Amino acid sequence: MNKAFFKEYGEFLRKGLKPKRPVRVVFDCSNGYAGEVLKEALRGVKGVKAYYLNDVPDGKFPGHGPNPVAPGALVALGKAVIAKKADFGAAFDGDADRVVFVDDEGREIDSDAVIKLYVARKKPKAIAVDLRIGHSVKRAGMKMTRIKVGNYYVKKEMISKGILFGAERAGHYFFRVNGAYVDAAVMMAFAFLNLVSEKKKISEWIDGNTTTFRMKEKNYPVKDKEAVFARIKKGYSARKPKWSTLDGLTAEFKDFWFNIRPSSNEDLIRLNMEADTEETFQREIAVIESLIQDEQRHSRNRHRNKEHVL
Repeated sequence: MNKAFFKEYGEFLRKGLKPKRPVRVVFDCSNGYAGEVLKEALRGVKGVKAYYLNDVPDGKFPGHGPNPVAPGALVALGKAVIAKKADFGAAFDGDADRVVFVDDEGREIDSDAVIKLYVARKKPKAIAVDLRIGHSVKRAGMKMTRIKVGNYYVKKEMISKGILFGAERAGHYFFRVNGAYVDAAVMMAFAFLNLVSEKKKISEWIDGNTTTFRMKEKNYPVKDKEAVFARIKKGYSARKPKWSTLDGLTAEFKDFWFNIRPSSNEDLIRLNMEADTEETFQREIAVIESLIQDEQRHSRNRHRNKEHVL
C-alpha cells in the first residue's frame, strides 16, 4: 500500500465533505480497499460518525462477496444501519468503483433516486446515463443523454460533450475531475452524505419523491434471443411505441417504458421496466413475461421437432 498516495487521495476526498449537520453512516467495504480509503479520508473529520463492515481487505471476500447488488449482499448493512441509528449506509464493490446506498430504514435506495437527488441539488446542465436510467430522472429537468450500457460508453459521451456528471444503474457514478473523467464511488458516497445531511430523514425524501414504479434488472433464460426480441416487438407494434435498438430493444410509451438486452456470454435476456402506476407496471410485465414464455415454448417445440426429424 502506497501510504503517500492514500494520504494525498484522502486529503482530496476530504475537501468534498461539507455536511450541514452531524451524520451517522455505516460503510460496507465488501472486503476490498474502500475501508482503507474511507478511514484516511475521514481522519480528523468532525460531524461524521462512521461504522464499518467487512473493512479488512481479503481476496476471499468472506463477508458476502465483492458484488454489493448480489442477492442478500445488503442484508447486513440494512440491519447495521437500523442498529446504529444511522442516517444511511453505503456498500462498495471489491475495487470500490461502484457504490449502492440504503436509507435510514435499511432499505436499498434505487439508483434513480440517488441520481434524482444529486441532480436536483447540483443542477447540472446535462448528464450522461446508461439507458436503464428512467423517466423519474429524465423528468428532473436537465438534458439527459441515454447511452449504451457500459462505463466506457458513458465516459465517452461525457468526454465528447464536456458533461460533468454521469451514472450507470449498477452503481457507477462519473465525475470530471481536473480534466479527467473518473468513476469515483467514494466521491459519490461523500456527495451523498452531504445531501443526506440536508434532510431530516433520507427515507422521507425518497418516499415523497418516488413517483414511478421500477424493477431491478431481471434475467430470463432463453435459447433464441433474437426470436424473443421479434416476438416482443410484434406483440407491442400495434400500440406504436417509440422504438430504439441502441442496446437491445427499447420501447417507450407515454406512461411506461421497457428495455430488453441480450447477455453477451449467457443464454439470458435482461429486462428493465418503469411505469407511472403500479397497475400499469403489473399489467405490462405480465404481458412481456407471457411473450417470453410463448417463445420459450415455441423454441422447445422446434427443438423437439428437429430431434424427431433426425
